[in-house]
Amino acid sequence: MNTDKQFLAWYSPLAYRHLPWSAPENELREAFDAGYQAGAAKPKATSKHAARAAEIYKLYPRKIARKPAIRAIIKALEKEDVVLLLTAVQAYADAVAQWSPGARYTRDGVDTVPHASTWFNQERWLDDRREWKKEGGAIPSRFSIAH
Repeated sequence: MNTDKQFLAWYSPLAYRHLPWSAPENELREAFDAGYQAGAAKPKATSKHAARAAEIYKLYPRKIARKPAIRAIIKALEKEDVVLLLTAVQAYADAVAQWSPGARYTRDGVDTVPHASTWFNQERWLDDRREWKKEGGAIPSRFSIAH
């Protein structure tokens, strides 16, 4: 791995001239390389819930803002049982699938299903499931609203 550019960015003779100590450049290079390799060898921190969070996200009916959604699901998994969350998300997705277009979308075409991050951050899996069922007919026209 070529780290010359990184080293030069880290060690610039002009940037370190004001320091009270001085060390030969080769010693600084060895120290930099050791630190760089130690940092490169360090595994990325992954959550133990990451795989379950991705599975739950696949069930959620609205696929938008995946990264914040996964973070919110992981946070929820640290509080709640995975089976509870899986069944709640499945029940919510089933309820949303039964909504008519008039119940799911506003007249302007805006989707009323909240983003997954909102749903999980607000702990909506604890909501009364009867609230998830929406009745709605066709989207009303401007004429029917005015008359």
